[in-house]
Amino acid sequence: MWRSRRQAARNIRTLGTITSLGLAACALPAAADWADLSAGMITENFDGENYHVAKDFPETLTDGQAYAIEGYVVPIEAQAYIQSFLLVEDPSSCPFCGSDPSMSPALEVMLKAPIPDLPEFTYVRVEGTLEFVNDPETFQLFRLVGARPMKPTTN
Repeated sequence: MWRSRRQAARNIRTLGTITSLGLAACALPAAADWADLSAGMITENFDGENYHVAKDFPETLTDGQAYAIEGYVVPIEAQAYIQSFLLVEDPSSCPFCGSDPSMSPALEVMLKAPIPDLPEFTYVRVEGTLEFVNDPETFQLFRLVGARPMKPTTN
């Protein structure tokens, strides 16, 4: 009896380890590259008095995929605690700072839980779910929802 309980406990620990490793492997976000986001295309269309934006999303990305990316914070509002901000690849790509058409994209980040306000251009890594923005009225292609800030790997 003693031997079977010990063996059962060992089997449970082994099963738990294998299961948690398997879940961790499935939950890893895709390795993000700003080039993936930049590959999206927007076309303005005027049809008489009607206006709409046609959007083509990169084949390398999937709506609803786990996604992680690093970049610089551009605050949207000044508040003690924030739940959303823009993320840019480079501080010179701030959409509020200029009108250079060659700027890289800005990614809207919607956090899962509020965090204390971050200074402008703080370098962060965020992980969340990548959403395609399909509305025909804006130039926005993507947003990261349910995001959580992580420690950046580089700077």
